[in-house]
Amino acid sequence: MNDLSVNELKDFFLHLDEYEKEMIIAVKQDEFLDLYMRWLNSKGAGLKEKINTLAKELMEIDPSFKFDLLD
Repeated sequence: MNDLSVNELKDFFLHLDEYEKEMIIAVKQDEFLDLYMRWLNSKGAGLKEKINTLAKELMEIDPSFKFDLLD
């Protein structure tokens, strides 16, 4: 078995961090879409706040995510 160099180990953890971030984004996007669909069907005020909070989180961790917050 080969020993990993310091650079290989750093590279491994860098890729692991990127993968973890992608998974967090995917989970939050799924949650956002589920909440948004529920809100479209019910227009519940409680859902609006949750949607806006989740949208803000997504915009912070994924600059490509765009959403006009609900009034």
